[in-house]
Formats: sequence, structure tokens, C-alpha cells
Amino acid sequence: MNTRYYLREHTKSGQTYIWIDLRANGTRLRISTNIQVEPDKWNDKRMEIRGNDKITAQLNAKLKDIESAAHEIYQNHVTSNKPLTVENLKIEVTKIISPEKVKKLKLGQQQGYSNLLDLLEYFVKDNPKNLKKNTIKAYTTLNNILIDYIKENGKSSLDFDIIDIGFHQKFIKFLYAKDFKVNTADKQVKWVKALLTYATERNWNINLNYKKFRRKEEDTFAIALTEKEIDTIYDLELPVHLDAAKDEFVFSCFTGLRFSDLMNLKKENWKGDYISVKTIKTEDFLDIPLRDKAKKILEKYNGELPRIPNPKYNEKIKKICAKVTSLDVIETIYSSAGNVRKEKQVKRYELVTSHTGRRSFATNCVIKSIPIPLIMNVTGHRTLSSFQKYIRISQKSNAALLLKAFQRLDKKTA
Repeated sequence: MNTRYYLREHTKSGQTYIWIDLRANGTRLRISTNIQVEPDKWNDKRMEIRGNDKITAQLNAKLKDIESAAHEIYQNHVTSNKPLTVENLKIEVTKIISPEKVKKLKLGQQQGYSNLLDLLEYFVKDNPKNLKKNTIKAYTTLNNILIDYIKENGKSSLDFDIIDIGFHQKFIKFLYAKDFKVNTADKQVKWVKALLTYATERNWNINLNYKKFRRKEEDTFAIALTEKEIDTIYDLELPVHLDAAKDEFVFSCFTGLRFSDLMNLKKENWKGDYISVKTIKTEDFLDIPLRDKAKKILEKYNGELPRIPNPKYNEKIKKICAKVTSLDVIETIYSSAGNVRKEKQVKRYELVTSHTGRRSFATNCVIKSIPIPLIMNVTGHRTLSSFQKYIRISQKSNAALLLKAFQRLDKKTA
């Protein structure tokens, strides 16, 4: 069995949970040790907490106990010739980490579930798949939605054996009546299908009608900044309280980093002409080359950018972008809830968010004719379809790119 400790989620206190990754014969389990540590006190090479005090020694001893227990569990299964499942491994490891949770895990396995709401509550409270905070937050939202749904339709309407196309249509209609936008409603259907797949894999559900649910998405209006606009922002002279946000936003535009990775960047990630990061969302290892202006920003902050909470960051970059003439113009945006189309007029700078930097990076790379596989290796996108959603090329720029391509073709055939 291969075991590895690593840091994952930051808490409000600035500490980070230590997780363990266990792999054996195609079985993989990632689980939190429930031990928190300040990131600079973690020795990643030795996989232990730095320090000589008594508490640190106790925590490191517990990490050793968890690792030893995992190896023993694996050895016992090899000796007994029994297959090692993720569920069994999780129960055995949880005995060491959180003994009080074992009873709940066993109960869930033995009894199973037959109702979507019951299964969802199990997911939210016990997190059986070690889901990340944002995913649990999404399931919590769905839980509240389904509680409202059963007030109108009764809890039995969520029993696995009667969930069919009729439920799907009724559920979508219910969401639209609550003024959910098309994409927001689609996300709820996505989570419902994920839960039913989980139940089916464990033989709790034999009704496969949920696989016929068709998802409906619409293009969202989002902007990408041009290279000229990014350079204009870089050159702005701003008060101290906006200067750091400006630098971080430009750095994102030049590297494609997500906000979470931007705020997690440390000195040790800087490797001269590159930054090497392990992304928080997907846990990918990425090497990202640095343009000159990105390097200068890192030099300014000695390799570690200031940390700004996301709401404040979004508020600040909107104020900054309002100072750019081409962004201080009106845009008409459209959205829909069901079949009702809505129209709204906003200033272009109001559409800028922490994600705009990442979208601008991808779009500008495409405009410069950089091969898409190279761009995707930097952004961490795994499919072309997910990458294409990031590209926001204006009609004018698109026509200019197409014209250049046609001119190259004409020269070859001339």
C-alpha cells in the first residue's frame, strides 16, 4: 500500500487540514486526519509537523499510527484473500481517526437508502466521499431545495423507485417557479443524478430512469479583457488599498491561476521563469511560465502575494477596472428562467470578477494562436468542451482571426 500525507483545506484560522492518500491495487481513499497545522510548519518531504514540543510529538505520533493502521488493514486483507473495498478501508481507517463516526458509516452501509432526501442528508452530515467544502455547500443548497419541494409534493415523491421523467419535469418546473435561472436549475439536476448514481452503485437503487434526464444549459455572459486593457490596468497608479488587488488581478490575467491558487501562492512555488503549483480545486500539479510583468509582480512582493478575501477582492477589481475607458461602457446581458427571457444593462467593469483573469488568459492565448493543448496544460482543463467555455472572443476579433487564416490559405494556394 502506498500512503502520502498532504495539506488541503485552509480554515478561517489560517491553518490547514492534513489529509492522507491511500492507494492499493486500484483502490484509493483520501481522508482527512482531522489534524490541523500552520502551512509553514509542515514538512512536506518528511510528511510531518515541524517542532520539538510535546503537542507536536503527539500529533506526529498520531500520523504514524494512522499510516501503520492502514498498512495493517491492507496486509490483513491480503492474508485473508478478501477484496479490499473503499468502504471497508474507510471504516477501518476512521476507527483510528474518528472512532465516533464508525457507527454512522456502518449504519449507512448496512441499511442503505431508498429516498433521495435521506441519502442527501447522509451526504451533507457525514460526507462519505470526502467531498470538498464547495461540493458539500452545493449539496446543502440542494437539501434545502428538496425540503421545499416535499412541502408541495410529499416526501414519498423522492423515493428512488418512483423517480422518473415525470419527476424531472416537475422538479424543473418547481425550480423555474422559484425564479431559478436555467443554469442554476441544471446544476440541481446534475447533483440529483450524481446522488442516484451513488445509490445505484451500492445496489440501493435499481430504477435507472434518472439516466434519461436531459440537462439544459445556456451560455452565460462573461467577459475577457484584451491585452491592451490588462496593460492599462498594470500601468495605473492607485492608492495603497487598491494596489495589491490590481497586481494580483494582472498576475491572474498573465498566468490563468484561479483565485484560490492565487491566494495560496508561496515563495517556494516560484522557480525562476516558472511557478509550480498544486491546484486546490483539482489537485493538479502545474508548471506555469511567467511573462516579464508577472515576474515583476512577484519580485515586488518577494514571491508571496497579499491575501485578500474574495468578496473584497471582487469589489476592489471592479473599482480598478472602472478607471479603464473601454470598460466604462454599457453592456446588455440576457438570462432566462425557464422560457422567460430577461434583459439587463450594466457597465462592462461590473462584469469583472476574480474569474475574469483566468478567462482573459485563456482567451488571449487563443487569439495569439498558441496551440490549445499547451494552454490547457497551463489552465488545467481536462476536456476541450470545458476549456471552450472560457473563451470570450469578440465578433470583431473573431472575424480578424478568421481573415488572417484565410489570407494564409490564399498565399499557399497562389
